[in-house]
Amino acid sequence: MMQLAKLLHARGFHITFVNNEYNHKRLLKSRGPDPSMGVQGFVYESIPDGVPPIEIEATQSIPELCYYTSFVDNGEYFYGYLFFFGKSAKWFSCLDPFGEIVARLNSTEDLPPVSCVISDGVMNFTQTLADELGIPRVAFWTTSACGLWAYLLYPP
Repeated sequence: MMQLAKLLHARGFHITFVNNEYNHKRLLKSRGPDPSMGVQGFVYESIPDGVPPIEIEATQSIPELCYYTSFVDNGEYFYGYLFFFGKSAKWFSCLDPFGEIVARLNSTEDLPPVSCVISDGVMNFTQTLADELGIPRVAFWTTSACGLWAYLLYPP
């Protein structure tokens, strides 16, 4: 995703890179004291992911992250407690925090309005906001050759 963002930025696009809090902290830690993270002109934002605080060096549970960032069709949220991996947890959605970032970017005079959303394929909440704003959303999902082969072998 970062490589695609760099390519688009090199072609003149304004890039705001939005990440979940956990990955944003890891990205900051890996880049050291350089606030630009090696790319001048990028804006970096983070949204809460709803995952309980864990150690920064710990491995993140991808199923748990997907669970916490999910929502149901038509933007309707489940606010309640559900059983997941042996524990109760409250549904959380990243849609509202993401929408707040986009609204802030769109109201900033020295920045162009958000005209497209390119998001990880798992972050389906971005489609709801793109639909509300009438802008395109592209689901970008990178995978290894082995992962692609597994997808191709999955029965329809």
